[in-house]
Amino acid sequence: MAGNSRGRAPGDYISVPPNAAAHVDAYFEYRAIVGDDDGGKLFTPEEYEAYKRRVLPMRLHNRVFVAWVNPQGMDCILIGPQHKCLCRHKFSEHKTDFPEIPHERPILISCRQPGCRCVSFEYVANASGTSDPNCRCKHSLDTHGTRPPYKCQKNCNCTGFSAPFTCTCGESANKHITLVETKEERERRGHPTGYATPYKAMGGLTGFSSLAEGYLRLDPSGRGRPDDDFLNQPITAMDHPILRAHASMDPNSAEAQSQLRRPGESELDYYERRYQERQRLSRGIRPAPNPYDTNAQLKTGVRYDRSPPRRITGNDNEYQNRSNIVATRIYIITFLFVLISIIVTLWLTVEINSITINNPTQEQFHTFPHDSQCPCSQLSLSYGTFVTLNEKFHQVCSSDFVSDRWIQMLFTGSNTSNFYQSDIRLMGSSSFQVLASLCHLAKKRVQADLNSLYASQFISTNILYDNLLQLTVEASILEFKLTMSFLFQSQLHLINQMMFANQLMPARETTFHLYFYDQLYAESTTLSIIERVFLGANNSYCLCSGNYSCSEQSGIYSINITNNSLTKSSIVSLMTIPGFLAGCTSIHSLMQSTLECFYDQLCLNTILSYITNEDNFTAMSEFELTHFQTNSTIQTIVDQMMLEDLTYNISYEKYFAQCKPLTCTYMNMKRRDFVYILTKIIGLLGGLTIVLGLLIPLIVRYIRNRRLQNESTRKTSLRIKFIEYKSRMSHIFKELNIFKTNSNNNCYTNYERQITRIFILLLITSFTTIIIYLLSTEDIYRKSIVNPNETTYMKLKQQYHDYVSCPCTQLSTSYEKFLSITPIYHEICSSDFISSEWMDFLALFTSYTMVADLRYEINLLAQFNILNTFCMSTAQTIEDARRIFLQNQYVTSEIIDEDIFRNHISSLIDNWKANIQNQYVRLIDFIRETNQGNKLINYLHNIDFKLNLTTKEMHYKSLNYSNCSCDLFSSCTMPIVNALPRRLSFGYSPSSLNIPNFFIGCFPTEALFQSTLECFANQTCLNNMIEYIYAIYFDYVVPKNFIILNITDQQQNETIETIINRLMVNSWIENISFSSYYNSCAPVCTYEYKSYRRLIVVLSTVIGVFGGLAKGLKLLISIIIICIEDLVTINSFASVTQLMKCIFYVNNDQTRMNRLHFLFLLITLIILYLVSYLSIQTKTIEINQPSLSIYEDLVRQYPEKLECSCSKISIEYETFFRIKPRFHQLCSSDFISNDWIVYIYKNNNQSISEDSQKILLGQYQLLASFCQLSKETVENAILQLATTDYINMKLIPINRFYEQVYKIKDDFELRTVQSFINILDLIREMTANNLLMTMHSTNWKHTSIQRTARYWDYQTISMKYNQCDCGLSPKCIHSYRNMTFGCYSLETLLQSTLQCFYNQECIDSMQYFQALNFSTNKSQFDINSTVEFILEKLFIEEYYLDISYDNYFNQCAVSSCSYSLCGNGNPIDTAVMLIELFGGLSIISHWLIIGIVRFHQYLKQRQIKLEMS
Repeated sequence: MAGNSRGRAPGDYISVPPNAAAHVDAYFEYRAIVGDDDGGKLFTPEEYEAYKRRVLPMRLHNRVFVAWVNPQGMDCILIGPQHKCLCRHKFSEHKTDFPEIPHERPILISCRQPGCRCVSFEYVANASGTSDPNCRCKHSLDTHGTRPPYKCQKNCNCTGFSAPFTCTCGESANKHITLVETKEERERRGHPTGYATPYKAMGGLTGFSSLAEGYLRLDPSGRGRPDDDFLNQPITAMDHPILRAHASMDPNSAEAQSQLRRPGESELDYYERRYQERQRLSRGIRPAPNPYDTNAQLKTGVRYDRSPPRRITGNDNEYQNRSNIVATRIYIITFLFVLISIIVTLWLTVEINSITINNPTQEQFHTFPHDSQCPCSQLSLSYGTFVTLNEKFHQVCSSDFVSDRWIQMLFTGSNTSNFYQSDIRLMGSSSFQVLASLCHLAKKRVQADLNSLYASQFISTNILYDNLLQLTVEASILEFKLTMSFLFQSQLHLINQMMFANQLMPARETTFHLYFYDQLYAESTTLSIIERVFLGANNSYCLCSGNYSCSEQSGIYSINITNNSLTKSSIVSLMTIPGFLAGCTSIHSLMQSTLECFYDQLCLNTILSYITNEDNFTAMSEFELTHFQTNSTIQTIVDQMMLEDLTYNISYEKYFAQCKPLTCTYMNMKRRDFVYILTKIIGLLGGLTIVLGLLIPLIVRYIRNRRLQNESTRKTSLRIKFIEYKSRMSHIFKELNIFKTNSNNNCYTNYERQITRIFILLLITSFTTIIIYLLSTEDIYRKSIVNPNETTYMKLKQQYHDYVSCPCTQLSTSYEKFLSITPIYHEICSSDFISSEWMDFLALFTSYTMVADLRYEINLLAQFNILNTFCMSTAQTIEDARRIFLQNQYVTSEIIDEDIFRNHISSLIDNWKANIQNQYVRLIDFIRETNQGNKLINYLHNIDFKLNLTTKEMHYKSLNYSNCSCDLFSSCTMPIVNALPRRLSFGYSPSSLNIPNFFIGCFPTEALFQSTLECFANQTCLNNMIEYIYAIYFDYVVPKNFIILNITDQQQNETIETIINRLMVNSWIENISFSSYYNSCAPVCTYEYKSYRRLIVVLSTVIGVFGGLAKGLKLLISIIIICIEDLVTINSFASVTQLMKCIFYVNNDQTRMNRLHFLFLLITLIILYLVSYLSIQTKTIEINQPSLSIYEDLVRQYPEKLECSCSKISIEYETFFRIKPRFHQLCSSDFISNDWIVYIYKNNNQSISEDSQKILLGQYQLLASFCQLSKETVENAILQLATTDYINMKLIPINRFYEQVYKIKDDFELRTVQSFINILDLIREMTANNLLMTMHSTNWKHTSIQRTARYWDYQTISMKYNQCDCGLSPKCIHSYRNMTFGCYSLETLLQSTLQCFYNQECIDSMQYFQALNFSTNKSQFDINSTVEFILEKLFIEEYYLDISYDNYFNQCAVSSCSYSLCGNGNPIDTAVMLIELFGGLSIISHWLIIGIVRFHQYLKQRQIKLEMS
C-alpha cells in the first residue's frame, strides 16, 4: 500500500507491520546515540555494537556538563544537542566524547565540522529563539568570525560578538559565560547531574526540567525552592485541594461542613453555592454563617448522621459499659507493659556505629579505642625525627691514656734491646695505640650506626599508641645495640684469629727473636730463631706458635746482657702493673688486661718515675664508673662498644606530628541513645494505639460473648462454628467501609467499600514489603572473647576472615620463646682431627723443604690449628649471633595470621643467616686482600730471612710456590709431597710424605682454603700418614685409633674455603612455634559479623510501621478522594480560584486546629527527614579483585580512604625493584687485571729501584682488590635485598610506593657503604697498631747488634718519612716522582689520587696499557679525588633503579579494596523511619495542637473578660 500512495483514495488505510512502532523507537534511540557520526549511512549491527562499546563508556564515565551561566552561578540555559555555537554549528556537531577528562581548564569542546576553526563551543545568546541574533554593532552573526574574540568582518569598531538583550535572570547576555565542567566539579557547585545517559551531546540536560530557563527551575541549578514565608502562609479555601483535604480531616470544621451537600439541596445548587463561596473568598468577603447547627439532628439527606444512637435496654447498656471498662483497663496495662518492655529491651541491646574523625588531635586520639584505624599521612618516618640517643663512653676514651702525649712518652723507638719483652717501656706504646684505636673505632662506629638508625625508616601504616610505640622503638634500639656490639666484637675476634692463623709478625719481637751465630767452617746465611716464652698465671709456659693468647704480667724490668751468652739473665722485676698484661701481640694481651693501675694515681706515678720526670698524667676516677668495674677487662669493655651508658628519648609528640593522621575510624559499641529510644517511643505510640485499640476490644467482646453463649445456649459442633465464623467474616469483609460518610446513596457506599478494599490491599502490600525488607537486611554485630585458645582463634579466622581482630595483651616477646635455630656443623668440627690427641700427634712432625736455598715450612699442626680455629670461630660467631637474634623482641599489637607469621619469621631467619655469612666471608676476604696488599710478613711461609755475611745486614727474600711468587699473589701454593722430617730416628730413611690435595703456601690460611679433606676421609691415606710419622719415632705409641670422616664423595672434593664460606654448617634445623607465639601474645579477640536484625528491633519497627501506614494511607486516600471530588466540580477559572481560597481560608477554631496539625506534622517530618537522610554517615564500599586501572581510578577519587588487602603477603623485592650500580671506569679497566699486576712486577722501570717497584705493586694489588671487594659487597647486598621478602598486608598507593622504594634505596646505600668502611677501618687500625711488619721493610726493619765476635742480635727499628715515625702513626708518607711511599701500602694508597692513571706517560710510557680517559664517562669524582674518598663511595658513580609498580600490584594480587564514603543515609531506612514515626506523631501533634488552641482560647477569653471588666 505504501508504494501506491499517490493513487490512494481518501479513506484508504496504510498497513504497517505489528512491530513497526518498535522499529521506529529503535531508530530514534539509534539516532540519539549515534547522531551524525555514521556520516548519513546507517551502521551495520556489528558496527553499531562496536560504536557503542567505544563511546558508551566515555559518555557514562567522562561526561562533561555545559551550561550558560550568569555571574551569580545560575544555569540560565542548560545546553542540549540543538543549541547553536558562535561558529554557527550545533552543539552535537562539536566534540563531546572524551576518552579521558582533560586536566587543563577550561575544557575545550572543539567543532568537528570540516573547515571550522572553532576552538570551543560558545553558546549563541538568542532572545527570540527563532533566528540568529545580531551583535551590538548591528551586524548579523554570519559577519563575525568563528574563533575568539569573534570580531566583526565589516570593518566596524566591534571588538567581538556581543548579544544586545538581557536574560530573564536580569543580567545582560554578555555577562554570561559558557561553562564546561565535569561531574565532580558540578556536584561541588551543588548543581544536579542526573543519571548517566548513553545519548550523544547531552551537555547539561539532566531531565525535562532542564528545558526550562533558569528562573523557572526550582532545583539548585535554577531559581531554587520557595522561601519559608511563602510556605508558612495560612491555609484557606483557595488553597490546593490537598491542603484543604488535610484541613477538613475534622468533620466539625466549617470547611468540612461546607463541602457537604445539605438536606434537600440539588446537585446544581450545591455547586453554585460552592462557587459563590469561593467568589466571596476571592473578594475577601467572609462567607455567610452556616444556618445549620453542627449539633442538629438531621433525619434525612445528611452526610454525617449526628443523631443519637439507638435506644438500648438497661441490661444491654450495663453489659456494654462493663465490656468497655474491662477493655480500657486491659488496653492501658497492655499498652504500658508492651511499650516499657520493648523500650527496656532496646535500651539494653548494644549497637555498633562506625565513627570517623577528621584531622584528630593527639588528645582526641588517646580517647579512641585501641583498635582505631588511623592511617598515617606518611607511610614511613625516619627514626631521627622522633628518637634521640645519647651515648656515654668509658672514661678511658677521653683520658690521657689514649692521647698522643702518653703514647709518645711510652714509645722507645729503636731502643728495644735493653728491655724485657713484658716491660711496659717496650710494649706499652703499641698496647695503648691499640686502646686508642679501639676508642676511636667505637666512637666512629657508634656515631655512624646512630646516623644510620636515624636515617632508617620506621614503617607505620597506622599511628601507634604511646605504649606500643615505646615497645616497638625499644625493640629496635635493643636490636641496634646488640647488633652493633656483636658485629664489632665478632669482626675484631676474627681479625685476631686470622692474625694468629697467618702467624703475622709484630715489630716488637714478642713472638720470636732473631740472632746469628757465625760458624767457623760454614758460610750459612740462615738466621736462627728463638721463640718467645710467656709465663702464665698458673706458672705454665706458653709459645706464640701455638696460641697468640699467651700472656704474662707486665711491669718494669731490669736486665743485664752477658758478653758470652745468647740468653738474657738477671731479669729483675722492679714493678708489677696490676692487671696489665704483655703477650704475643698488643691486641691479644690488651684484651685480657684491666686498667686497675690507671685508676690509682700512686700506681701511675710509680710507672712515670721509671720513664719520665717531665710530664704529668692524671689517673681515671673510679667514681665515674656506672656500668663497669675497675677490674673489668678491656674485652668486657670492648664487647659493650666502650659504652658506659646509652640512653634514649622517644618523643611521642614529634611522632604524632610526623605521622599526622588525616582520619581516624573506629567502631563504637554502646547502648541505644536517647534519640533512638525517643524515636521508638513515638513510633510505638501510633502502632500500639491502633493495634491494641483494634485487638483488645475484639478479644474482650469475644471472651465475654463466649461466656454468655456458654451460659445461655447449647453447645454446637465445630463444623457449624466454622461455617458461622466464615459467614460472619465474609459479611464483615463485604460490609467493611472505613471511609463511610452515612450517605444513603448505594452507589456511593459501594464506591467507599471499594476504596476501603484498595486501602487494605495497599496496607497489606506495603506492610509486607517493609517486613520483608526489615527481615532480609543485615546489621553488623561485634563480639569479644577473652584469651581464646588457638583452636577457637583458627575457627574464628576461618569463619570471619578479615573481620577478626585479636589485640595482644602482651605486646612484645623475645624470639627465643617461639623460635629455635640449630646449626648442623660439618663433621670435621666434631672429628678426631681437631682433638688434642691429634694435635699432640702432629706436633711430632714439622718439616722444612729447601728450594733454591730458601726454607719452606711444612707444619701440619699449624694447618689443623687453623682448621680448629675456624671451627671454633664459626661456632662462636653463630652462637653469639643466634643469642642476640633470639634476644630481639617481636612486637605486634595484635595476633598475626599463622601464614603471615611463618613467612615473616622465615624471611627474618633467611636474612639473618645471609647477613652473618656475608659478614664473615667478606671480612675474611678483606683480611686476605689487605694482608697481601700490605705485604705483611709470615715467617717461612711468604719470606725467609737472608744475611749478608760481610755486613751482617739482614733482608727478606720472597718465597715461590710452584713458580708463583708470594710477592705477586697470596694464593701461591704447592702440595705436600716429598716432605722430609727435621730429624730422623737412628738408621731410618723413610719415604716422603704425600697428602693429596693438601697444600702449603704464602699464608697458611690461603693454603688451607685451597685444600680438601680427601685424605682424612680415606682410611688408606690416613694410615699411610700415621705409619710415616710412627716410623720416624719408632718408640712412639699412637694414642688412639683416629676415625676417618664420614662424608660423601662430593664433600671430599669440596675445598675447605667452600666449607668455611658457609660457616662450617651443612644444614640448619629451624622450629617456628606459632602456638608459643600465640600463647605469649595472650590475645583478646573481637570479631564482627553480619546477621539479620534483632527480633526486638524488627518487632518495634513493625509495630510502629503498621501504625504509620494505617494512618498515612488513610490520610492519603482521603486527600485523593477529596481532590477528585473538588476537581470534578471545577468548570471555570473562577471556580479554581475560589477552591484555592477555600483551602487557606480559616473560619473557626477547628479549621485552625486542623491546619496547625497538618503544618506541625509536615514540618516535623521534613526536619526528621533532613536530620536522618541528610546527616553525614559513613558507608564502606568493597570491590573484589580490582584491576590496576580500576585501582588507579579509585586512588584518584579516594586517595586517603582507600585500603586494599593483598592476598600475597610476602613479596621479594626483586619482583618489583632492582638496583644496578655503575662503577668507576677504573674498576672495568685493565689496571685491575692480573696482566697489569704481572706487568708491573716483571717490568724493570729504570727510574725507580726494584724495591720501590715492589712497594708500588702492593698499592696496585690493593686498588684491584678494592674494586673487586666493592663489586662483591654491592652485588651481595643487592642480592640479599632482592631476595628479601617485603611483608605486605596492605597495598601501598603509587606515590607512597615510590617514596618508600627511594628511602629503601638510600638506606641500602648508606648501610652498604657503612659496613664496608667499618671493616676497612678495623683492619687498618689493627694492622697498624699491632705493628705488623711488611715484606719490604716500609714500616719497620731489622738491624744487627753485635754482642760478641761471633754472635749478633737483631732488633727492629721504625721507619720515618718526613719526620713522621711509623712507630707512632701508620699514615706517614713521602712522594717521589709522582709516586707515594709510606709505612703501609694500604695507608699510602688511601692518601693517593688516581691522577697518574689519566696520564699515559705517568702510568705506562711503553703504552702496553692505555691510560684512563676522564672525558669519556661522566664521573662524580674529580681527578684529584683521593682513593679514600672514592672508596668511601665504593667506587660507585651512580645507581640505576628499575621500579615497577605494575609488577608490585600483580605480586600483591589484591583480594579486595574498600573505601569509606561520608554520604547521606539509606533512603529506604529513612522512609521506614518516617512511616514508623507518622502514626505516633499524628497522635502527639493532634493533642499538642488541641492544647495550644485551648490555651489560646483561654488567653483570649481572659483578655475579653479583662476588657469587659
